[in-house]
Amino acid sequence: MPQTALRLFVNYRRADNAQYVETLRTHFMYRYGRENVFMDFDSIPPFTHFADFIREQVRAVDALVMIIGPRWVELLQDKAAKHEPDYVLVELEEAVQHNKVVAPILIQDTPFPPKHVIPAFLQPVFDAVNIPSLRPGLDTLNNIDRLTAALEAEVKKQGKQRTIQQQTTTPPTVSFDIHAAFGHYFEAEARGDYPAALVWIEKIRHSGKTIPPFFTIDAYETTLRQRIKAEEEERRRREVADYLYGFIRQMVKYKRPATEINKAFAEVWAVYPDYDPDGLKPKAPPTKPAPTLADANAAVQNIIGAPFEWCEVPAGPFLMGSDRKKDEAARDREPDLHEVTLPTFWIAKYPITYSQFQTFVEANDGIKDDRWWQGLAAGTEERKLAQPSWEIAKHPRETVSWYEAMAFCRWLSHRLGGEYAIDKVAEWAVRLPIEAEWEKAARGTDGRIYPWGDTFDKAKCNTNASGIGKTTPVDQYPQGASPYGVLDMSGNVWEWCLSEWTDPYEHHLSQEINISNTSSRVLRGGSWPSYDNRARAARRGFNLPGLRNHDLGGRVVCVRPPSP
Repeated sequence: MPQTALRLFVNYRRADNAQYVETLRTHFMYRYGRENVFMDFDSIPPFTHFADFIREQVRAVDALVMIIGPRWVELLQDKAAKHEPDYVLVELEEAVQHNKVVAPILIQDTPFPPKHVIPAFLQPVFDAVNIPSLRPGLDTLNNIDRLTAALEAEVKKQGKQRTIQQQTTTPPTVSFDIHAAFGHYFEAEARGDYPAALVWIEKIRHSGKTIPPFFTIDAYETTLRQRIKAEEEERRRREVADYLYGFIRQMVKYKRPATEINKAFAEVWAVYPDYDPDGLKPKAPPTKPAPTLADANAAVQNIIGAPFEWCEVPAGPFLMGSDRKKDEAARDREPDLHEVTLPTFWIAKYPITYSQFQTFVEANDGIKDDRWWQGLAAGTEERKLAQPSWEIAKHPRETVSWYEAMAFCRWLSHRLGGEYAIDKVAEWAVRLPIEAEWEKAARGTDGRIYPWGDTFDKAKCNTNASGIGKTTPVDQYPQGASPYGVLDMSGNVWEWCLSEWTDPYEHHLSQEINISNTSSRVLRGGSWPSYDNRARAARRGFNLPGLRNHDLGGRVVCVRPPSP
């Protein structure tokens, strides 16, 4: 249970030992309560326009704990050199301006930062304290209570000279009852006090006592951290939504037009869906029932024919990249396994087939229509249609360039009544998948290596191992379906993505997508001549947008299914 109702803001750099900072935050939560410890979002870029909200959180706390890791100085200087906003300094400056106690902590043997790199507004803070140093493990367990007690004493002084002292490691002087510790862990976990449960996990791990194999301490710790992360992210989103909702209250009070209020609600709901605690959302006129997924499937089939189905990929996080401990085929250009969160989207169950693409080729408003090429860097040669290697109706259409795939998406989107001038990820438009969307659709949320699991199976996809030597029907391998029912995500043809190729890797979740340059574009999924390691869900390929080959094709996605 929290011992003191102290409110803390944890100030740190994500690229600098974020995992250990999470551990320190857990100790603060354990002592002061989860609702009294603020640490900003894991992914700040989507929320940069909420900087005022972050400042308000700093103003509301009693103290700001400033975590200084081994890369703190390097990252500070890098931000300055690139003239990028440094949110760590924004938080610190807000705390200093409002006379908050600022408590620096050095972690993992980080030396004191050179005086000449410390911003002027922070100099008085650094001059007034002896900065404590913490390392993971026993050092944290032995010193965290003394550090927080000193912090509490300093907050009570409110403006007197800071007296946080350098801490040293002192070994435990009392016998550790590991059986009682197990009980405390299980009790905390059962009541949903995950910070307390994590603290007991840490005490058990560093007790020096024998831990039986049936107590899978690493798995328990991972699960607890995931639960805390998910719950804290939701809480922060709700707090941001409530901050924005305060403006809506004033708009309603002074009778602003419904269109303005609805636009404001769209901003709030982008952060926290359906947040409307006061019931202020203007009542919309009755509308016809939303189309079913079957209706949306039929709408597409009426234009390009079967086989076509939308597969829904629900909103939420998934594990993207390579787990290098279990995936020996991982490549340098694949990021380490990490969590990415996406909104709901729909992806085609199959790659676009020869017959479906041919409908686009032969339509009066099809491939020759200049509208579908507007803004693309394709020249006259890139607009000349190439002959496919196999003219078989249900086989994927190959020998397709990225430009042609884009033109096809625009044409189909227009035929369905949606946007076709795609210079951004529109509210809805049939388009190529962003790289992160493709990977989530291929592997689900659990970080599996292939759509069906962690072991390659030549009976579930068309690759070099199948020995077929060409493309196959897009519905030939139902046993190779991804967790969302998507087929042919391994093998058959490489699939174009909307994303530009970046190396080192950088996934694209922003609204702005540059379609006008000649940068290489991402390819995913491997193909019929590929070896099994290229058919992995995390494997990344790329090529110039004008390239055509007998193993290049694609499929489409949509942010929501279009109306029939």
